[in-house]
Amino acid sequence: MREVARLLQSANLGEIALESDGARLLVQRETLAYAAPVAVPASDSENVSFPSDDGAAPEIEATSAPKLVVVSDWVGVFRAPKKPVSPSESVKKKQILGVVESLKVPFEVFAPADGTVGAILVSDGQGVEWGQPLFEIETA
Repeated sequence: MREVARLLQSANLGEIALESDGARLLVQRETLAYAAPVAVPASDSENVSFPSDDGAAPEIEATSAPKLVVVSDWVGVFRAPKKPVSPSESVKKKQILGVVESLKVPFEVFAPADGTVGAILVSDGQGVEWGQPLFEIETA
């Protein structure tokens, strides 16, 4: 049991299920919830008003390109491709950004749109949770 708990922690996984000779063991640990920011087109983000305590509505101008956050759809270990992407690198829609390996099954992670890699939020070999942000893609 201790070895399973150590594996869970060292691989940064949320749960492990083992089955042997009809017996089943499920070990879970407390996980953190991740919220992915929503991409807002620049035309919608200009002159946005928010109510304030004094009744005045501040104006907010768009300062950067909209960002799309690529999140993990699986719990597993992130693996970078042979030629990993880097920040400021241009990517095409459906380009492979990496793989999440779950129970020895690889699940490819694709770029959702054409754009530029803004941030890489995981490293090769890092355990990832469902919904965890992996990349930020800045779109034009």
